[in-house]
Amino acid sequence: MATDTNTHHYISKHWAFIENNKNADVITHYGGSASGKTFTTLQYILYKFIMRDNRFEGVLCRKFRPTLKLTLLKDSIAILKDWGVWDRIEFNKSELTFSFFDNKLHFIPLIEPERLKGIDVDIIFIDEVTEIEEEIFNQLLLRFGRSDAHRHAQMITAFNPVSAEHWAYRELVQTKAPERVSQHSTYKDNPFLSDKFKTRLESLVNIDENFYKVYCLGEPGSTTGLVYPSNWEISNTSTIDEFDAFGIDWGWRHPTVIVGIKLIDDRTIAVKELFYESDKLIESEVIPWMKANDYRFGFKKHLIYPDTANPGYNQLLEMAGFRVGKTNKEVLAGINFIRGYHLRITGDSVHLIKEIRDYKWQVDRNGKETEEPVKIFDDGMDAMRYAIVSHLMRSQASLAKPVCLTGGTLTW
Repeated sequence: MATDTNTHHYISKHWAFIENNKNADVITHYGGSASGKTFTTLQYILYKFIMRDNRFEGVLCRKFRPTLKLTLLKDSIAILKDWGVWDRIEFNKSELTFSFFDNKLHFIPLIEPERLKGIDVDIIFIDEVTEIEEEIFNQLLLRFGRSDAHRHAQMITAFNPVSAEHWAYRELVQTKAPERVSQHSTYKDNPFLSDKFKTRLESLVNIDENFYKVYCLGEPGSTTGLVYPSNWEISNTSTIDEFDAFGIDWGWRHPTVIVGIKLIDDRTIAVKELFYESDKLIESEVIPWMKANDYRFGFKKHLIYPDTANPGYNQLLEMAGFRVGKTNKEVLAGINFIRGYHLRITGDSVHLIKEIRDYKWQVDRNGKETEEPVKIFDDGMDAMRYAIVSHLMRSQASLAKPVCLTGGTLTW
C-alpha cells in the first residue's frame, strides 16, 4: 500500500525482475506481507502508461469492484498525483479507465467477465490472484496477446502463498513451464518499511507458526483449522441500506475497528467494515469521525456494542450522544453463535475479508487445535462478533441452532 512505500522510489528487485523477463508469458511475485511487490508492479505499469512515445494499454484486476477501487485504483491515483501528472490523466469514473494521449489503463473487477470480451492489451496485472478461480485465470490467458501489436503481452500476478495446495501456487510457482517465471520476496526486500512495522511482523513467530510462515517468511501456509471455514461470502457491493447495530474494537497500536451489521433474513447477516485505523486518538479523532459520518451510517440511531476493556472510551461515546449497548464478550460462545449464520461481507471491507480468511484456532505444542482463536490480526473479527452476538442474542427468538464446538470442529 502507499503508506508503506515512497512513491518516488521503486524496489529494484521487483522492477528488475519484470524488466529481465520480458519474454515470459506470466510473471509472478509471491511471498510475505509488505514486500512491496504489488506497489512496485503498479509503479512499473504506470511508468509505461505515461510514456507518450509508447502506445500502451493495460488492465489492472482484482476479483471484486469495491476491493479493486480501494486498493489498485486508490494507489494508482496516489502515485500519479505524487508524480505530478494526475491532472493530465482523463479518468472515467463509471468505466474505471485512465487515458493519457493514446495510452489507456482499465481497472476491471473479474466478477464482471463481460468487460474482458475482446481484450487485447500489453499487460494484465492480477493482484491477490488467489482470490480468483483457476478457470478465470485460464480464460484471461486466452484473451490477450492475440494481435501482432500486442504479441509481447504479459500477465503479472502477485499473492501471499496461503497454501501449497492452492492452484496459484501449483501453476505459477511450482510450474516447470518455461514461459512462466516467479520470484519470492519478503518484508526484508522493502527498505521503506518502518522499524515498528517490521518488529510487529517478526513478532508473529511468538504467536502463530502459520501466520509467521505466510506473512513474514512468505512460505506456503495451511488453510486447516479456520474458525469460519465456509459460512461467509464476499458481496460484490459496498452498500448496506441501513444498519441494525455496530461493534467497536478499540485500539491504538492495533487498529480501532468499527463494523456495521444488518440482518437480511433469519440466517443471513450483511457485514461492513466502516473504520479500520491504527494510531488514532479516540476522543479527538475516532469519535469526531463517527459524528461526521453519522448521516451516512446512523451511528446515533442504533445501538453500538464496544469492547468493554476500556470503559473510559465507552463513557466518551455516551457523552457524545451515542447509544451504548451491553457487549457480550464470550469468545467461544460468540463464534458458536455466528457459525449458525451465513455472513455476506461487503466487497470494500478489505481488512475484514483478510482477517476472516486467516482467522484460525490456536494449536498446542502437540499440534492439536485448542478452543482459542489466534490473537493476531483479529481486531475486525472481535468488532464483528461484538455487534452480531450482542445484538442478535438479546432475544431468545433470535438464537441460532445450538452448536457444540470442540477443538474448532462443529458437532450438531
